[in-house]
Amino acid sequence: MKIRSSVISKLRVAFRRLDHDKSGRISMAEFLVMFGLERTKFSTRAFSLIDSDNSGSLDFFEFVASVWNYCTMDWETLVRYAFDLFDVDGSGQLETAEIERLVCYVA
Repeated sequence: MKIRSSVISKLRVAFRRLDHDKSGRISMAEFLVMFGLERTKFSTRAFSLIDSDNSGSLDFFEFVASVWNYCTMDWETLVRYAFDLFDVDGSGQLETAEIERLVCYVA
């Protein structure tokens, strides 16, 4: 991933604005506020996909990576991302339990 330093600077400013408690990390609560979302199973799963170190919060690197990924996704990548939201075990297939979970999320 190659990003111009001017873009990194803008992302750092955005990150600091989103980091309301000035912890240097974006918590799940701050993430929800950022997108105007309520805490649901779906929003929790979406957050967990970008929280690559499973710390329960996003550091600056995870934030930049998620913004980069979101902004550069083509259709196939977006479909893959949506699939990965529900392929919890990472098997590349949706098992019955994962499909049931998907239905519960959107019902």
